[in-house]
Amino acid sequence: MEHLEQSHRIIRAAIVDDEILSRQQLRELLDVEDDVEVVGEYADPDSASAGIGTVHPDLLFLGGQMPRSVVNSILESFADSTAPATIFVTTHAGFAIRAFDSNAVVDYLLKPFDSARFRRSLARARRHLVSIAALASALQPAPVPEPAYLERLAVKTRGKVYLLRIEEIDWIETAGNYVRLHAGAHSHLYRDSLADFETKLDPRHFVRIHRSCIVNIDRIAQLEPTFHREHVVLLRDGTRLTLTAPYRCRMRAIVGQF
Repeated sequence: MEHLEQSHRIIRAAIVDDEILSRQQLRELLDVEDDVEVVGEYADPDSASAGIGTVHPDLLFLGGQMPRSVVNSILESFADSTAPATIFVTTHAGFAIRAFDSNAVVDYLLKPFDSARFRRSLARARRHLVSIAALASALQPAPVPEPAYLERLAVKTRGKVYLLRIEEIDWIETAGNYVRLHAGAHSHLYRDSLADFETKLDPRHFVRIHRSCIVNIDRIAQLEPTFHREHVVLLRDGTRLTLTAPYRCRMRAIVGQF
């Protein structure tokens, strides 16, 4: 038994036919297909038009004993992007062939048909659905990868190279052509501009509070308001830094209003 291998999902099928024996035959044939679920069965065009729009089938078995205008109306009720794969079921070969004027029609079953012919038709519908799913997937915009932020840094201090985890940094300040990284009782110079170094830090954990200073959010103990809409940023180790007004919105974006 051929299945919709690439999508690994259940095919939602609906049956529209004004002949009860035809509907019964289609349902019995579909009941043995473990990747197909019949979500709607309709005997007249009015109930079909109302019901199909609600159940949104992937596959439609459309009986051809109804007037051609009615059949066309059902097919045309779908936008090209939402039309189910349609298998036309009819006793008139000419009618079935003309049905291929609709892009949604992938095959036809000429009554009477046997189970072997039915399975070939269903296999064609599966291939059609796989190709449509693959096309839709290909047209999806590629996911934007998460930016890669620094996790550790090799810094040279007094002739020794230290492997510093970024999370250990308390705050950072400019120092000429370098940035000074303060981590606990130690500080390290690293050749970079503050603006460039800021782009390498995860903005969920580091925030610019001054044109010459960046702070690790997790090291902040409290904010103390001062004059001129500025705040003193008090770190857990007692370090006092200044949050200037132009950078206050950045802090608010992380910690909320204050």
